[in-house]
Parts: sequence; C-alpha cells; structure tokens
Amino acid sequence: LRVNVLPGFEPEGLQPYRDGVFIFPISQQVAKSDLLDLYDPFLLADVAEGDAVAINRDTSIATLRGFKTKVHARLAFALTEGRTLKGTELMARWRLSDLTLPKESRVFISNVDEQVLNTDLYDLFKPFSKQTPMQVVIKRSKRYALVGYQHEDMAAEAVNALGNITIKDCFMYLYLSD
Repeated sequence: LRVNVLPGFEPEGLQPYRDGVFIFPISQQVAKSDLLDLYDPFLLADVAEGDAVAINRDTSIATLRGFKTKVHARLAFALTEGRTLKGTELMARWRLSDLTLPKESRVFISNVDEQVLNTDLYDLFKPFSKQTPMQVVIKRSKRYALVGYQHEDMAAEAVNALGNITIKDCFMYLYLSD
C-alpha cells in the first residue's frame, strides 16, 4: 500500500482544535449567545456554551474554544476580521501576544477609574485609527490604560485632538508613550 500526501497537508489539521481564538473588542451589549450564533457552525457539537465562549469584561476580549478542526478555527478567524457585531468592529488573534502594537504608536492614559470600560476608550479613540486595527488595554490595578495604533502619527493626532479627557466623571490625562 502506498499513500501520497499532498504538499502542505497537515493531518493534525483534521483533529479537534482546542486552542483558543481571541476576539476583541467585545462591547457590553454582546452576550455569549451572540458569539455562539456567529461561530456555532465551526464549533464541536458536544462543547458546552461555558467551555466554548468566555468573555472577560475587564479586557473586552472573548476566547473561543472547541473548534471542529484547525481549518474551522481558521475559517472562524477569517470571518471575524472586519465584521461588526452590535456596532463594534471585531478583530481576531491567535495569541494574546499578537495584540501588541509598536510602543511609539501608543497613547498612555493615567488616572483611569474602575467605571471606565475598554469599549468607552475604544469608541473615543477609534476615529483616529483611520480604519486600521487598534487596541485598548486597561491595567485596573495600576489605574492606567494604553491605546495602541498602527502608526505613531495616529497616536499624536489623538492626543492633540482630545487633550485630557473625562469619561463617566473621571478626568484622565493623555500622553504619548515613549
């Protein structure tokens, strides 16, 4: 018996894919059921809702697990890019470390209160991204946030246009990260 394998064929790509795909930013209006409706065709039938979707409201990042195969995970990933869910444009990453953007293209925000959400900052800073990916990370324990852009001129434009900001009665200071 002789078996010819096609170049680039990965047999493990046909096995259930248990690693996560990270989807962000997830607005407060998005529920687990919204994500399950969107990604259900790609997930294993026997994966419980609690195991398939986890939403971290502090970071506005959802983790999807339990794909039928790696091919299904890749299709879900492709479906996410540029898709809007409940008014927010979604992005996908394979690893959380993929979320990093160049240090010189970040806005540092100090004095961030517990009431301020990722989505609040995302909505405020999104117009300066010029349709390119951006990210928002809040470090609650240290009371600061970072907004990352693809290019440093976008960060400078945001700081110059917004000055210091107030959201939910919280006055915050903006700086270009160095």
